Amino acid sequence: MPKAIIFDFFGVIVSRITPYWFGKYFPDRDYHEMMRLHTIRADKGEITEQQLFEDLGALVAKPPAEVRQEWFDHATLREDTLDLAKRLRAHFRTAILTDTPNFLFWDIVGKYGLRQHFEPIVVSSEVKMTKEDPRMFELMLRNLGIGPGDAVFTDDKPENVELARSVGIRSFVFTDAAQFEKDLAGIGVVAE
Repeated sequence: MPKAIIFDFFGVIVSRITPYWFGKYFPDRDYHEMMRLHTIRADKGEITEQQLFEDLGALVAKPPAEVRQEWFDHATLREDTLDLAKRLRAHFRTAILTDTPNFLFWDIVGKYGLRQHFEPIVVSSEVKMTKEDPRMFELMLRNLGIGPGDAVFTDDKPENVELARSVGIRSFVFTDAAQFEKDLAGIGVVAE
C-alpha cells in the first residue's frame, strides 16, 4: 500500500495554460517547440518569471503584466481532482510535483486555497530542474521520506509518467479524476 500520492499540477489539479496560450496566439506553430523556446528556461529557474512574461509580451505586443494575468485567469480549478485529493488525504500524504515558474504557481495555489491539501510541494523553478530529470522525482521522495515503492504519481504528460516509472514509482497518465480513481482502485487504493 502506498504512503503518498503525488500529483502533477497543470493539467491535473488546474487547467493547463501553455497549450491554450500558445494555441491562441500561434495556432500554426508547434506547441512543443514554442515551449522549448519560451517557457522551459523559466520552469528550470534559469530566467525569472518577469523575464518570461517580458519575452512572451514582446512576442504578442502586450505588456508583461497583461500576459501574466491571462495565464493566471486561465488556470481554472479541476474540482473533481481536488475532491479526490481531499478524500485521499484522509489516509495518504498528498503532494504536488510541478514544472512551473514559482510566483505564478504560488499565486494560483493561493487563489484556490490549495496549500492545505498538499505537502510537500516541489516546484521546478525553485529546485532548478524539471521532471525531465529523474532527480526531481528522487527529490520528492526524499522530501516525503519514502522509497519509490511507497509512492504513486500521476501526470497528464506520458513522458513524465515514464520518467517516474524509471525511478520505480507506480505512475498513471492522468486523463481525468474518475479514471485516476479507477487506476488507484486497481492497485488497492480506495479514496473514501
